[in-house]
Amino acid sequence: MSTRYRNKSNNLSPNAPGIVTNHLKTKTYGAKLKNSFTIDETLLHVGLGTGKRNWDGKYNASNKASPINGRKSINDTNTINRAIFATAKHQFNQLILPK
Repeated sequence: MSTRYRNKSNNLSPNAPGIVTNHLKTKTYGAKLKNSFTIDETLLHVGLGTGKRNWDGKYNASNKASPINGRKSINDTNTINRAIFATAKHQFNQLILPK
């Protein structure tokens, strides 16, 4: 994200930040366990999934003297996701019905 095309970034005063960009770094870790089996001609897929994502962000301004330059844009944050999932597929002659 950038302020390049906003009128405020063209302000030539000494304290103006100039063009401000938001730089984010993320790291993602995760795992998924999945298994398939058949019950009465119905194919079942079941599984577990988990993931963790770390976010870090800061502002960069084209005017290096600007107070916003290097300031955090997002605090160090972790998001954690966990899931259980299942799908089923059954075939009747030529008709296939996903459940």
